[in-house]
Amino acid sequence: MLHVNFALERTTVVYDPAKTNAEEFEKKVEDLGYHVVQQKTKFDISGMTCAACATKIEKRLSKMDGVSRANVNFALETIAVSFDNYTVRGYGGGRVKMRSDYYG
Repeated sequence: MLHVNFALERTTVVYDPAKTNAEEFEKKVEDLGYHVVQQKTKFDISGMTCAACATKIEKRLSKMDGVSRANVNFALETIAVSFDNYTVRGYGGGRVKMRSDYYG
């Protein structure tokens, strides 16, 4: 199912994830000469003890629905996240504090 709202410049697509994915839709839109708008934000992270912690955080966030990219800077204790603002909701900007056992 496809719904286009020209006034808001928003398209909603309902699809079967067994047959396709959001990245394929994004590629098709860009092949047509348009751009998919992604939100970008940066968070401070505390408690990381090693580079493996940074990698684990990147992998877990990248698997979230609507997150297209997550890049952790271990030295600066920050993460930059690109996401679809309509899919990822309820996450405010600012500091993110995770338990140290989360990093495993």
